[in-house]
Amino acid sequence: MISHAPGRRGASTGAVGTAAIAGAALITAGLVTSASAAADADHPRAGHRAVVTAAAGATTPGVSPDAACPDPYPADELTDGALLSGLTVESGTDPEPFEATVIGILDDGIAPDVDMILVEAESPAIERAGGIWSGMSGSPVYADDGRLVGAIAYGLTQSPSNVAGITPAAHLHELLDRPDAATAEKEPAATGTVDLPAALQETLVTSGAATEDQAGAGMRALPLPLAVSGVGPERLPEIAERMEEHLPRTRVYPAGSTDADAEGSVEDIVAGGNLAAAASFGDVTSAAVGTATMVCGDRTVAFGHPYMQTGASSMSVHPAIALLVQQDNAFGPFKVANPHGAVGVLDQDRLAGVRARLGEQPQATPITSTVTSLDDDGSRDGSTQVTMDRALPDLALSHLLANLDRVFDAIGAGTAELHWVIQGTRASGEPFTVDVANTYASQHDIAYETTFDAYDQLWSIQENEFEDVEITGVDYTATVSSAFKRYSVTAVEVRGPDGGYREPSEQDPTRIQAGSTLDIRVTLAPYRNHGDTVTVDLSADVPEDAAGSFGWLDINGGSGGDGDEMGDDTDDESDGPDDEPDDEKAASSPVDAIGRATDTAADFEGLLDKLAGLTPNNSVSAILTVESESDTGFETSRSTAREEVDQVVTGSFSFPIEIVR
Repeated sequence: MISHAPGRRGASTGAVGTAAIAGAALITAGLVTSASAAADADHPRAGHRAVVTAAAGATTPGVSPDAACPDPYPADELTDGALLSGLTVESGTDPEPFEATVIGILDDGIAPDVDMILVEAESPAIERAGGIWSGMSGSPVYADDGRLVGAIAYGLTQSPSNVAGITPAAHLHELLDRPDAATAEKEPAATGTVDLPAALQETLVTSGAATEDQAGAGMRALPLPLAVSGVGPERLPEIAERMEEHLPRTRVYPAGSTDADAEGSVEDIVAGGNLAAAASFGDVTSAAVGTATMVCGDRTVAFGHPYMQTGASSMSVHPAIALLVQQDNAFGPFKVANPHGAVGVLDQDRLAGVRARLGEQPQATPITSTVTSLDDDGSRDGSTQVTMDRALPDLALSHLLANLDRVFDAIGAGTAELHWVIQGTRASGEPFTVDVANTYASQHDIAYETTFDAYDQLWSIQENEFEDVEITGVDYTATVSSAFKRYSVTAVEVRGPDGGYREPSEQDPTRIQAGSTLDIRVTLAPYRNHGDTVTVDLSADVPEDAAGSFGWLDINGGSGGDGDEMGDDTDDESDGPDDEPDDEKAASSPVDAIGRATDTAADFEGLLDKLAGLTPNNSVSAILTVESESDTGFETSRSTAREEVDQVVTGSFSFPIEIVR
């Protein structure tokens, strides 16, 4: 339903509004000279500029003493055709005016008891952009007496268009006064579109404000432009897809980074000015850019719609410099901006918008890295501060990948070594540390494949089912080289009773004596014979009480082998599909092992032990599995012997055994 107040309608309302706005210019003492005021008097937007000046800085009847924090204007006093004024930023940091004409009020348009004020907005900037842009979310809109009508927050689903939905000011003030909540992030809430009644659709189409398709598609919360730094254009789509789970309803674009130690100024957060809410800042900055609606002392309200509607939040708040509004006829225009240093904490993420406490420093988890290239001895130290705990694993991956890409400066084959240290605090307050190292080889993308298992360990710790824990820091040390090096298992021999070695049969069981030691010799060949063949000696203890039992012995390269017969790829001289499975599994198989560790751990202490005991990719393992019959059925026992070498190992071999007396 569209509401109207009696006695104020159509063009007459617009005329009254314009007169009142022009009057407001007369009481804006000291802000314009009499000469400039006279010069502007004939300008068609003279009244509009005057009311914007009054709303931004003057004290007028009906405006609160702090004009940046104006009183709310009752939505039920608005009528269609009423002329309003607003503030937003197209480029730079200074808010500029725009006009808005009331189309109507959609009862319960946002939620039960939360109406949506529909307006048609106009300004040279909006005309240049082709319509309301993503990033205008939160732009304040004022009545002719300087009171706050609300915040631009919604646009037609099919963009671009000048039609916008406003969240009423009363609900923004409720958010401003909401009691502080304990910081406990929740999953993002789903938001859909708002259908427009048929009568309103007809009004929009008849007036030319929207097409039939646009009006029929309804309204939606304006997407927030998401500034992402540190990630190259080749990586951006994949990183954006990973972050979609944590930061939905955003439009990703590459932006400049925000130095983790940079200082911002609270004074740069102004009504109608840029405001960024960041999940991380530093090397990898991930910040949604919108507009501040009002600044009330040390609190500000922005966006006019939820970011993720998680309730309590912990993201950092930053001023930003807008570079431009990018036109996009397919998805609608959006603001491109670079965030600056942190100036506060976003503590509320609600239906009516977001609230921030200014002047506070955010609690952030430091992610640090040192990456060195063995190709040219180049090295770089990196730092990112993560303020959204839920997105920590993905943002840590992005940070490591960004520094690897920066130093390696290529997307291609190579080898790498990575050492990572995860520090945190358990529910009891006791600190914990996971300290792991691994080696990688890839013929496709060594930088990206190096990040997999470190990510999965972070995820396993954060999402564990045993107790609440807090990750307090992550540090990476990596070396990377464009030289692709890898061993493959090419031969397996076992020592016989005479002391000599022979190849075991894959069909007939190898007979070994109970209580003895089974000596195994594994031959590793370098990729394409670049280097020397390596021999690894392993020994497996055979249970004394296993006589009459059967079993098998697995030889695995890396964390689990590739499942193929030994030596399958050693003579392959192509870079084609035959190599791909080995490379990918050599780099990513620890993820599978970590998943198994998470599933089999009995408590958090056990999980930490399993993660710290990750089998590295540059290892050769002999796993002896024995099945013995007992009164209750068959019992399985395993023993493992392992040695590490200087390169990633792929390949596996398995043969049956029979244990005799």
